Amino acid sequence: MEIRRLLERYDYAELRQEKSRDSVIRISDGEIRVSAGTSYGVSVRVLKNGSWGFASSNKKGNIKELLKKAHCLAGLDKGKVKIAKPKPAKKTISAGVKTIPADEQLKELLEAKKAMIGKNIISQKISASDSVTKKEFYNSEGAEIFQEESHTYVGCVCTARSGEDLLRGVETAGSRKGFHSIDLDRTACASRKKAQMLLGAPIAPRGRFTVVLDPEMSGVFAHEALGHAVEADSVIDR
Repeated sequence: MEIRRLLERYDYAELRQEKSRDSVIRISDGEIRVSAGTSYGVSVRVLKNGSWGFASSNKKGNIKELLKKAHCLAGLDKGKVKIAKPKPAKKTISAGVKTIPADEQLKELLEAKKAMIGKNIISQKISASDSVTKKEFYNSEGAEIFQEESHTYVGCVCTARSGEDLLRGVETAGSRKGFHSIDLDRTACASRKKAQMLLGAPIAPRGRFTVVLDPEMSGVFAHEALGHAVEADSVIDR
């Protein structure tokens, strides 16, 4: 393999490259937006005289040049880095996910959106992001590891109105097993039911109350209550 031959020219070198296919679909009432594309990235590390050199790129076909650059950077100074040399691993980890074209996803989302129609519902929004990423790792010791990952996210938002009351029901779902592993109808129905339920919910009581706050969450609450207002002021000042 060409990559292995390039890596073996150095005392120790390793290469990581990543290729991904992504699609994003947004349906807001009658408006539909679909975007899809691919991305690529590669990085290399070279060890020389106890020092690391690193280089990366998002362009294909320049691995040789990246290794030379990393080797040059590693030679700028002497270090104390030492690495163990285990047996070279050869492994393939597959997500086992079937790729679903964006147009097919759109059809299923439009069908699921019908479940968001109901009493007092004045707006329905549904969005989905789907990505499959393939990662590869090689080193000069002969290691070859291939890994495939899948991430899918679906969000549904229903807005319900009664008189002057306007409330939203939000439901999300995510999976690492592919688009078809998500129950779109259940997610859509849940957002509608939440909006309708909130519309008839009693008003929360007002006043001063004793509360118990998680130390890790109190900062988040302060940011949500005050931080965003401060951010808005800074935007206005610009």
